[in-house]
Parts: sequence; structure tokens; C-alpha cells
Amino acid sequence: MTEILKRYRSPIILFLSVVLILIIGNLIHYQRLLNLMQVIGIMLLFVLYFKLLDFNFKMVITSDWSKRGMGILLFLFILFTFIPFSKWVIYEIYPLLGIFLFKINSTFDAVQFRLRIGSSFSSVLLFTVGNVFFRKRKRQQFLLEADNNNAKNEIDNLRYQLSLRDINPHFVESILSTSVGRSLMGEGRESADMLIRFNQVLRYVLDQDIAGMKTIPLKIEWNYFIDLTDILQWKYGDATVELYVDADWEKCHHKIIPMSLVTILENAIKYAVFQREGALIISLVLSHYGFVFECRNLFDPVQRAMMKSSNFGLSNLQQRLSKDEGYGVLHIEESDNEFIVRLVQNKFDQDGN
Repeated sequence: MTEILKRYRSPIILFLSVVLILIIGNLIHYQRLLNLMQVIGIMLLFVLYFKLLDFNFKMVITSDWSKRGMGILLFLFILFTFIPFSKWVIYEIYPLLGIFLFKINSTFDAVQFRLRIGSSFSSVLLFTVGNVFFRKRKRQQFLLEADNNNAKNEIDNLRYQLSLRDINPHFVESILSTSVGRSLMGEGRESADMLIRFNQVLRYVLDQDIAGMKTIPLKIEWNYFIDLTDILQWKYGDATVELYVDADWEKCHHKIIPMSLVTILENAIKYAVFQREGALIISLVLSHYGFVFECRNLFDPVQRAMMKSSNFGLSNLQQRLSKDEGYGVLHIEESDNEFIVRLVQNKFDQDGN
């Protein structure tokens, strides 16, 4: 009911205004208060021509020349027939229904009738033209807002797609250089294994948009996350990259937004100072009712100030999580040289037990 009132608000207001003007005008000019049947009889003609002219003007203002030509012909037809048609309805049809808009036994005055009907038709014409152009403008505003919303959605989607590819290129280059260097020093088997795992992580990152999944099991994301963590420990050592896990994966049914954990880790990799012990500390506590994932990294304030942020990482993840906090809430803390990010999920997935 509310939607109907909103959609037809303008015609309803217009209709009520005309009824009020009609009753008050007739009372002032003729000192006669119209009864309900007379108001209905007059408004039936008003509504008929209002709808007909409304349809007519829609044809005229269209970009289709054939419809525009038909609209002009229809308007000319209405213009030449509204007086005889109104006379026929008022003096022949309405009396059969008990509706008299004239004084009984009064002499028909053609000139007076034309003036009254012409004046009424002009009012209907003005109302209709105003309503058509008002709705056209409102429709244009609606389409403009829809285009703006679509553009914003496309931008958000583009930001999301770019965020899936936001693995730091310097980090990628460093891993490849380390693998090649260690291979030359006789650590080929281990280096080859790390390259394969790194390739799997990159493939996971690049293919998330292709898969089109809004959520994935936490276990799947964690497998790729562990691959990336193992690569970091292989490169920098366990004392530099620390990992603590308390989880029973057999009872885990949680789902998360793809790239949640990997995005957090990539942000830490970008700013972490790996020359120091405890540069990166990662922990996961998992239970049947949710999990707490935490990533801490040390950073150099001077170096960080000189680095340009892509704005596609944590801010994008925060935006994605805000659409459905059931898949996790992001908490960010920062001190002088330490950055802490926590992803907390207090509810298990709908498919969980």
C-alpha cells in the first residue's frame, strides 16, 4: 500500500486538488454545493481526459518519430472531439444514471457550454503537461542515480578485483631471487618445492574472481595461507616469522570471505622489518563457535611513511566484511613500531553444527 501511494502520489494529489478547487469554485461562483454524484460525474470526465492526454503526450515526447506522429494525430482528434463528446456524456449518458450537472428544464446554451468545457479542458491540459514533464524529469533523475549507483558498484568491484592481485611485487621478486640463489648453492629440491607452493598461492590469488565464490571454507584459505607462511619461514627463519596454531580442523565448519587471511598477511609482508626477530607473529585460535586470527608485524616508521599505500588491502577487506559481519570483524591496532590486525568470527557458518 505504501509503495502504491508513493508511486501515484502526484496523480492522487492532483486529483484531490482538482476536486477541492471544483467544489469551492462552484460554491463561490454559483452559490451551490455540488453533491457526491455530481463531483463523481465531473471527475470521471477529468480523469478520462487526464489519462488520455497523459498517454498522448508520452507518445509526442518520445524519440520514435512514428509514435510522435501518431501522438500528434491523436491530440488533434481529442481537440476536435472533446466538446461534442462532453456534451453527449453530460446531457445524454449521465441523466440516464441519475447524474445531472445542469439545472433541469434549463435551456441549453451552446456558447456558455463551450466556454465552460473549454476552460475545464484547458485546466486538464495544463495539469497533464505539467505532470508529464515532472515525471519525465523525475525519471531522468532516477536513471541518473541508478547510473551513479551502478558506476559506484563497478568501481567497488574493480577495487575488489585489484585487491585480489595486491600481492607485493617486491615480495614476489624476493621469493624468486631467493629460490634461484639457493638452487645455485645446492638447495634445489627445497627451493623447487617452495616455488611450486608459491605458484599455488599466486594461482589462488589470481583465480578468486574467476571462481566467483562469495565465501569459502576457512580450511581452504588456511591451506594457502600456510603455504605462504612456510615460504616466509623458509626465507627468513622461524625466529623471524613465528606461527602459533590452536585448532581442531575436523570440527571446523566455518566459512570466510576469500582472501581474508592472505590479504592481512600480504599487508604485514609489505611493511614488516624482517631483519629483526619476531618481525612477524601469526596466531590462530579455532573453536566450534568461531576463531580469532591475529597478525602482528614490526615496522620502521620512517620507511613506512615513504611507502605509498594502494588502499586496496585492509580497507577493501574491511568494506567486504562490513557487508556481512557474520564472516568476521576486523580489528586494527597500531603503536609506534608495531601493527596488529585481528580477524574475529564469533558465529559459525549456517551450514555448521
